[in-house]
Amino acid sequence: LQFRVRGKEDLDAVAEAQDLQRILAEMEDVTDLARERMEAAVTQADRAAGTLARGDTDEAAKEVGTAAGQFGELARQVAALLAEEAPDRIAMARDMTAGLAEGHRMLGRELSPPPDPASAGAAVRELMETKPNDKASGLAERARTVRDVLGALAGSERIEDGEAADRVSELMVRREVGETLDRVENLPEQIGEKPANPETLVALDDSADRLEVTARELDRLYRSLVAPRIEQLRRIEEEAVTLNNQMNSIETSEGVGQWQQGLEDLLEEMEQAEGGGDTREELAQMAERGVLPSPADWDSGRTGFFGPPEVYRTRMPLLVEEVQRQIQELVLMDLASDRDEPTPPAYEHLVERYLKVLAADGK
Repeated sequence: LQFRVRGKEDLDAVAEAQDLQRILAEMEDVTDLARERMEAAVTQADRAAGTLARGDTDEAAKEVGTAAGQFGELARQVAALLAEEAPDRIAMARDMTAGLAEGHRMLGRELSPPPDPASAGAAVRELMETKPNDKASGLAERARTVRDVLGALAGSERIEDGEAADRVSELMVRREVGETLDRVENLPEQIGEKPANPETLVALDDSADRLEVTARELDRLYRSLVAPRIEQLRRIEEEAVTLNNQMNSIETSEGVGQWQQGLEDLLEEMEQAEGGGDTREELAQMAERGVLPSPADWDSGRTGFFGPPEVYRTRMPLLVEEVQRQIQELVLMDLASDRDEPTPPAYEHLVERYLKVLAADGK
């Protein structure tokens, strides 16, 4: 979601934004706030394109800057709302909350009584020239994003979100997250000229403390959810790898029947765990329609082994890769959440294994 002043390309960007708006309107997991923001961003982008068409490039640049900020915040929000896994949504909300805390610290420094400009360094002078209201407005919009993402997860009716939804809901009540976000959203009304009064600085510092505590709580929640999730997917991966390896070395019709039963059990387990992605869904749909190959569809074994149908030969490796991808994403996201902490012992073998897989894929 980007928008820049570049002549005809701006008109193309407006058309693309309007297309995105129609797509978002049809998505079930997109919230009312996201749709409202999309409408406002498209309107602003259209206004900027019109201003540019009239030749007022200076004003168009300002309007485009506003539209770019709107699209940027919308992109973060939609990415969090549409993340496949509940832990991913929690991780994104955690990172945004931690960013809010740091933003409060920075704003407090900007609003503090400045040093003598004559003796201040370039970095300090730059801070002294910033507009606190613009930063406060950005923090307020980010707070609305965090509230929306956490609220959507807490109210989720998806079966696989059950535990995460309950625990996010409990956290929001216990830590009074809504009250803290209220304070952030009202921040623009409280920010005046620099330097700020002592009460405002104290309030900023207190809000930063609250936000940091919330971010740490979200991190603990994320880690408590992702560890058993990784272990669950790891077991599924082992079963999928075993079936994939056995597929080309079955010597009897009884073995074919056992393999087929193993696949059916695996698909059921994957469905419950939301694993296997599109490949699992494709095979499950074939089973529901009664078109999944049966033992009778295997080659009779003229070479000494039964030959699997084309569907199995092509889909089983993809099924394994999809589960491995899901595990990789969870492991790497957990590592990215705090690079200063040592890898938990339970993760060490997983981390080493999947980093090697990623390295091999990149060659």
